Amino acid sequence: MLSEQRANGESESSKERRILDGNNHGRKPDFRVLSKIDDVNMEFLFGEIKPPSNSTSINKGIIKLAEFTKGSLDLIINSYGYVDGLETYGVLIYGKLSITIVTS
Repeated sequence: MLSEQRANGESESSKERRILDGNNHGRKPDFRVLSKIDDVNMEFLFGEIKPPSNSTSINKGIIKLAEFTKGSLDLIINSYGYVDGLETYGVLIYGKLSITIVTS
């Protein structure tokens, strides 16, 4: 079963990672897609949307997506163990036509 969470939905994997760094909340992707595993929603796709007027935010968006995808993989592996072929994805939507996909 899949579900989609739009803006202002805190990333659970980001929250788990940031608690270790002394923060009490996770970062928020512009959107995320979750899949239910053993009645737990696990994040596997994250998205960031950047306007064409702000070209400096592209690199920050890619870094943010990489942090989300790594955190999600870590959380899934820590919860269920390693599974060959396990993947998480990040999608950067920039302007009207440019899309970058980040996989971990």
